[in-house]
Amino acid sequence: CPGFVTAAMASGSVITPPHLQDLPLQAKDYHKPVQRRMPVSPTPQTAGATLLIVDHDRSARDGLRSVFESAGHRTIGVPDAPSALRLLHKQMCDLVLLDVELPEVDGLRLFRLLRAQPAMTQMPLVVFSADASEGRKIEAFTAGADDYIVKPSTPGELVSRVNSHLNFAQRESELIGS
Repeated sequence: CPGFVTAAMASGSVITPPHLQDLPLQAKDYHKPVQRRMPVSPTPQTAGATLLIVDHDRSARDGLRSVFESAGHRTIGVPDAPSALRLLHKQMCDLVLLDVELPEVDGLRLFRLLRAQPAMTQMPLVVFSADASEGRKIEAFTAGADDYIVKPSTPGELVSRVNSHLNFAQRESELIGS
């Protein structure tokens, strides 16, 4: 795997996604020690999900594609926001993972555009960026991001967090549909 997915997440701050802010959780709930390493695999609800990866760096897209396809997901990679919009008008995806630093159109502008479309309001939008600043994270959540993962990150963390969002979206869809 490329170097950007081999180091552990360095940030010590906990950012709570907007849909989890009202839950009665404390910081200790977020960081439970793991005693053994277990392979991360998709759950039945997330297996075969289609992920749109938006990153201008081809090697980053290829590395993410490798991580998620080895976990059982389908991936589509594009280099910029206009390509992502064109693709999403043709094909629905289950989750969008993007770097906010994109050429032409900033990734957060893309998030705002997607959140403004009724068909996209429930789709998980996840930032994967080297920018670990608190201000950028707040901007991302304000723009509609469901999560903000700082590069570099381990494959296990990436797959676990994406699967968590896919499971949440599936449960929400089932509740809305019933």
